[in-house]
Amino acid sequence: MTTPSPTPKRAAGRARGEAADRIRHELDALYPGRWALLLIPVCRPDRAHTHRARTGLGEEWHDEPCTAVGKRPTRGAWNQDAIARWSKTVPIDMPEGWAAMSVKNTRDPKYRERHLRTIAEHLCAGGNVGLAIPPGVLVIDADNLKAVKFLDRALRGAPKQRTRNGAHYFLRVPLSAKIKSTVGVEIATGVFVDLRTAGRGQIVCEPSVHASGTAYKWIRRIPAAIARLLACPPRILARLPRAGDLQRAASALAFAPPRAPRGGGKVKVGGRNNHLLRVGCAMRSRGEPPVCIRGELHLVNRTRHKPPLDDGEVEKILASVLRYPAGATPNSSAVVIVMPPNKRPRGINS
Repeated sequence: MTTPSPTPKRAAGRARGEAADRIRHELDALYPGRWALLLIPVCRPDRAHTHRARTGLGEEWHDEPCTAVGKRPTRGAWNQDAIARWSKTVPIDMPEGWAAMSVKNTRDPKYRERHLRTIAEHLCAGGNVGLAIPPGVLVIDADNLKAVKFLDRALRGAPKQRTRNGAHYFLRVPLSAKIKSTVGVEIATGVFVDLRTAGRGQIVCEPSVHASGTAYKWIRRIPAAIARLLACPPRILARLPRAGDLQRAASALAFAPPRAPRGGGKVKVGGRNNHLLRVGCAMRSRGEPPVCIRGELHLVNRTRHKPPLDDGEVEKILASVLRYPAGATPNSSAVVIVMPPNKRPRGINS
């Protein structure tokens, strides 16, 4: 008696299941222990798509084109969910506002396996995967050759992931440091990097693929325990901005009029984010609508910056600007604004 051959639909389903199993085993090796619980689904890198979004509090939700293809989390509460899983409990069926929730213990190995399976199926469907940053960990994102060369010398042995233009470096930092996720930080003379920390920080990670086709790849993998990470060197830690510094300097920076570069030239690396922030806050203080602020920020970025920031970075700056109420003045309540330490107004201590 001959066994009937499977239908094309069943064969395709079996192939997808086998592919998901292979990816799950790969993720299990790349992200040991609780690191696997920090994996989050990120949008696909290979074609244009939209996300649900709104321009500010009180505004209606709408679909808008993705400006960070292959890098944007697909869930709104990704950071809260990931940190909850890391902390051994996970919210289940959360109502709006987290008013009440049931929790599940994530120490059970079966829960970790189910989470890995979910991420593997998302990857099989063409999506990317991100890694949320847990408390006590700092990720330095170097996107230029000069920064990579400096960090390769300064952070020998630190876990390192290759990206399209540079690399990610994982370090251990004291919880009391209260370092914020920040862009354009000068950690040494002429060396600018971005910082990713717990709360709102995540990176795209292996086996994801950049929109350009470049694969993310671990050069040195992360250890199972945070305690085994390389501690952030004191000379770098001393130059990182703290939350208190940003709060004290927020109004002084945001409402300072944007200054034109010397000689009418382009705004270069290290000054682009602050330049856009000042342009946006100046418009917000005049009561300009969000759609006009967005258009102006993208126009200024394309025409005045060398090289221009990614569209996704411009959208992050827009979100910071819209945290101020329309018509705000420098005496309004301070909002945390990202600012490199070398750009702080005089009198602000590190």
